[in-house]
Amino acid sequence: MENYLSVNFQYLIKKMNCSQDEFGSMFGLNRGNVGQYIREVSVPKLDTLLKISEHFDVTLDELVKTDLSNSTGKLAQPNVATKQNTNTPSTDKDALIAAQIATIESQKETIETQKELIATLRSQLNRTQTKAS
Repeated sequence: MENYLSVNFQYLIKKMNCSQDEFGSMFGLNRGNVGQYIREVSVPKLDTLLKISEHFDVTLDELVKTDLSNSTGKLAQPNVATKQNTNTPSTDKDALIAAQIATIESQKETIETQKELIATLRSQLNRTQTKAS
């Protein structure tokens, strides 16, 4: 079965005028993931495909089985129906910013966890060195 995921990802990235990294961050992916999907090295998980199809207001079937760049129907416009929800970003740029902020917050938590781990390891090392001397 032929699928158009690679073609459609390239089309959506171009249509949004964004990088693979920016596109990926909107859906919890990194540039490497997006690149693999475009090169057809791997296929996105179902939940990722659902997020993308919902964002662009296309069915999962359309996203996978239709070349959106040649589509005469929906041409992958961002979903405007969800704008009523105040938690939903109103533009693609807002979505990118929100995704980047979420990534930064996650990275901050990781850094704090790593700092705590380093402090614990230093303490254990100091105790070990004290016992050895």
